[in-house]
Amino acid sequence: MKKVRERLSNLANRALIVAALALVAWGAITALAGCSAEEASGATQPESTAFVVGAHANAPLPKTDCATDYLSQAVDTNGYIEVISAEGEPRSAVAGAIVGSTASTESKRAQENDQWKAALPGYLSEVRAQTSEVDTLASIDLAARALSEAPGAHRIVVMDSGLQTTGALDFTQGALISADASEVAAWLSDQNELPNLDGIQVEWYYLGDVAAPQADLTPAQRDNLRAIWQAILEASGADVTFHDTTPGSEVAEGLPEVSVVDLPERASMPDSLTAGETVQVELTESDVKFRGDSAEFVDASQAREAVADCAKLMAGTPDAVCLVEGATASADPSQGDEGERFIQELSQARADAVASLLVEAGSRPDAIEARGCGDDHPSHVSDRDDAGNLVPSLAAQNRKVIITISAA
Repeated sequence: MKKVRERLSNLANRALIVAALALVAWGAITALAGCSAEEASGATQPESTAFVVGAHANAPLPKTDCATDYLSQAVDTNGYIEVISAEGEPRSAVAGAIVGSTASTESKRAQENDQWKAALPGYLSEVRAQTSEVDTLASIDLAARALSEAPGAHRIVVMDSGLQTTGALDFTQGALISADASEVAAWLSDQNELPNLDGIQVEWYYLGDVAAPQADLTPAQRDNLRAIWQAILEASGADVTFHDTTPGSEVAEGLPEVSVVDLPERASMPDSLTAGETVQVELTESDVKFRGDSAEFVDASQAREAVADCAKLMAGTPDAVCLVEGATASADPSQGDEGERFIQELSQARADAVASLLVEAGSRPDAIEARGCGDDHPSHVSDRDDAGNLVPSLAAQNRKVIITISAA
């Protein structure tokens, strides 16, 4: 395999040189003839693509078969290709170049293009991270800048988990995995951290696919991770398509360390409580997600599932009492007392909504108290920066419903 890869690399290197020289000559000829290279060859506009490859720790190595069609399109249209390694300090793993044959005959072009298509996948499969952590957002920005002078249509193909661990979108901080997607995009915009993706099509593979020691994401966490990246990419000017593709099973050894993202886990519940025992459960936005500034569930069936164990515990402890507390992010300081009043009412409405689910599941209404705490719960953390802006990862940490069940 090593010899095969060496031959592919040598072939690609020779092809890059030949293509570059051919493009210069071809451009001169067509300029004299008063037409473009595209017009002379009858080709469509170039398809230029930058690949962001996340071959780092805590994730399976990306399978490169998803890149085949994009590579072929670039080769067939004399597009530009760049390969970016998604890591803590993103880098160009393969220097960008125009690819594909510029031969004057169709048969020769087909022959040379087949050589290109055979050689190029080897570059993607050999990418490995060289620096610790992962900065996917900065990697996408680097890819966009690499495409800025490339001909034709621009595309970025991301082959990464999206679970960034450093930089402006650090999922190890607060409860970012549960944060409101639109708030995250707006916050990054305010911080001037959004890349310029105007006119770029983003194709994303392997989002949310991880490997030990990183814990697997729940379906709800995967959905929110996708929502966050979609909001960011669209706010940056891109069109984005996420592809649900089965990840590979190969994990590279000896790669630089990547921090583990702590994911909220629902505590296991006993079947019943004895006198004096108490159990407390925090339902985060990964468990029970509400629509913005309302007590309406985004997914009512998911919310019912989240409280099911609590309802069973209540049923198994006949004399149990239950306190349901709603907590929110901090009020907008510019709104004064009105802002405080709003979050108090909002937190009460959300506590009432969760209490109603417990009653619906069979719990006694007279054993349940619902209380709105606003931003005055003991677990509240400071969630605004020095300028008074809400920090999404910390705000998500404060948005929750706390259920405390006690046996008399």
